[in-house]
Amino acid sequence: MTSMREHDFEPLPGLPEELPDGEVVLWQGAPDWRTYAYRGLHIRALTPYFLMLLIWNGAVLVGDGLGIGDIALSLASLAGAAIFAIGLMSLFAWITARTTVYTITNRRVVLRFGIALPIIINLPFRMIDSVDLKPLSDGTGDIAMKINARERLAYLVLWPHAKPFALNRAEPMLRAVPDAFNAAQILAQALVASGAMAGSAPARAAIPQTNTATAAA
Repeated sequence: MTSMREHDFEPLPGLPEELPDGEVVLWQGAPDWRTYAYRGLHIRALTPYFLMLLIWNGAVLVGDGLGIGDIALSLASLAGAAIFAIGLMSLFAWITARTTVYTITNRRVVLRFGIALPIIINLPFRMIDSVDLKPLSDGTGDIAMKINARERLAYLVLWPHAKPFALNRAEPMLRAVPDAFNAAQILAQALVASGAMAGSAPARAAIPQTNTATAAA
């Protein structure tokens, strides 16, 4: 007896249906969970915060004249809570990466994500005004897509695959993508080709060798 996994129903990984004639997959990827945990969920910043909190709490307890046993018990309790919080966020980052597939075709970008309830967001190139790459030192990066004024997406529906703090006009984001510079190049070139094929003015694309990318459809 074989077990059915959550996304076994997909005809193609990350896609709800077979691609129509003429549409091809150019790139697929998923978040790097460690990068997302460190940068997206800010675990790297929280770790020294918890450490400082432990030191401060220990100093206060020593100043209050508590015994070594009481101090150790209090600090152990606080350290346990910190480890639990960091572990929980790390688990969330891992599950998010495991349940997410980003797809770039020659016509659209597709985001499939969702832990309890799978969600698929289709972004035809006509919806995308610009693409911006935020590269990170480890080669990963975040690729944000600015949606044109005629379209509107809900931030809460997109989260965590949304540009932080862009609440009024939510911007879908490919989070912590490995080899992000290559993915951004593929998307920019696809946007340019799409604009040319549609007979519209050629799309502007600029991807400097400094690993920053901007493209307009």
